[in-house]
Amino acid sequence: MIQNYTTFSLTDANNRYTVTASRIVFSSLTDNEYAFAIKDFGVSFFNTLFTHNFDFNLDSASATSGHAILWAVSNYSTGILGGAGKNSIYATSSLSGNDVVIALYSITNSTLRTNSLTITSGKGNTYYASVNYDPAQGSFGKAFLRVYSDSARTTQVGSTVTLTFPSAIGAMRYLYGALSVHAPTTNNITGYVENLNLNLPDVVKPVITLLGDSETTIIKGQSYIDAGATAVDDEDGDITGEIVVSNPVDSNTIGDYTITYNVSDSSDNAADEVTRLVHVEPSDDAVVTSNFYTIESNIISGVRIGTQKTVALAYLKKNNIGQTWNSSDIHDPIQNGDVLRVTAEDGTTKISYSIRLVSSNNLSASIPKYNIQRIQEERSEHKFGHKIEED
Repeated sequence: MIQNYTTFSLTDANNRYTVTASRIVFSSLTDNEYAFAIKDFGVSFFNTLFTHNFDFNLDSASATSGHAILWAVSNYSTGILGGAGKNSIYATSSLSGNDVVIALYSITNSTLRTNSLTITSGKGNTYYASVNYDPAQGSFGKAFLRVYSDSARTTQVGSTVTLTFPSAIGAMRYLYGALSVHAPTTNNITGYVENLNLNLPDVVKPVITLLGDSETTIIKGQSYIDAGATAVDDEDGDITGEIVVSNPVDSNTIGDYTITYNVSDSSDNAADEVTRLVHVEPSDDAVVTSNFYTIESNIISGVRIGTQKTVALAYLKKNNIGQTWNSSDIHDPIQNGDVLRVTAEDGTTKISYSIRLVSSNNLSASIPKYNIQRIQEERSEHKFGHKIEED
């Protein structure tokens, strides 16, 4: 995460700093003059494993002494890194003749720890530093400073500067891009720090977005083609191709199936699982129809009050010859709310039809009285084995 120095807040009463997006130049920066560039990242943002890289150069025109803090993380926002309640880790640069001394400091409640590296004849040269902080090492964490002579950070200069913390360091939220040293001297220094890059652990989960509906229904025997999902990660970008799909749908077996979608990014952060529910239902061989009643949403409506059970059922038609009915929960005569259960040819009960009655005065789709009588007469005729011919 490359930092833009122009987004930092600047305190610089004496105009020592020239700030661009990638670089802070300090000119004749005097010890103890209270100048700094700072950015707030939020509570405890830096109390985790990190690597911060930055480049620096102490100008050859500088005096042979002087100090500048090139980088710091702290819980304190006013440019003074030491003192009661203040917790900081920072890297300083200074000159000793033509030698560059870079040191790593930590402060925990006024307790100062330091270790340094001297770069012989380093004045005027650009160096490439890395600061690593690992809170899991030792009892209370360790910090490491490495300096390289090349931008690829492959050729290390000198040994690694290491600090081992004897006590827990407090919450650190502020990042300093440059800072004057608070020391009772009047030395000054010129140079720059640039290309601050925060390599933080990736802890953000990718996000899976389901395509299509989260619940769908197909008919038994119908081919099912899943709509799929997409996945995006803040670091890895589009990782849709990495989604692991578990699809147990058997379109030839009636039931409910849950498809799951999972993915992890390159840092092993797992996305929240996304699911789709697929219902496989019998075909419409469990549907009944009628020319006299209105049938919608599993409700048979328009049956007239007082209609006999056999008469009402006679005006319902099977949609498939293999269909069977269970009318044991239907009264005779029919009552409002009686239930007809229909079993499909494959033996699955798909639909339970609830019967809704209407009065004769509101009967818009009722059975004509003549037809009811005709059905009763025909049933009676067949019962006695003969048919009465009408004149």
